[in-house]
Amino acid sequence: MTCYVKSAAVILQSMGNSIKSTILALLRDVIVFVPASIIIATISKSIVTMLWTAVIADIVAAIIGFIFVMTEIRKYEKSWRDGIRKGKIVVW
Repeated sequence: MTCYVKSAAVILQSMGNSIKSTILALLRDVIVFVPASIIIATISKSIVTMLWTAVIADIVAAIIGFIFVMTEIRKYEKSWRDGIRKGKIVVW
């Protein structure tokens, strides 16, 4: 899932939305990972359970990344359809 999150951040960056890209990158690496590791460390004293923080951060970031990418794709689809209707885009 880490690859998907990084790919989604690159896609958002290339579509011109650097704010969502930055939020997505920080979401996985800082906003979710650090608090999850603190919470899991206080609940369980085992090192093995600490590995779950990466999984939790990946899942949350993948869901948010999917939402971000889908909203951008829908926005571009709408502008494409509007361009076709107004005659600005010619479809062969």
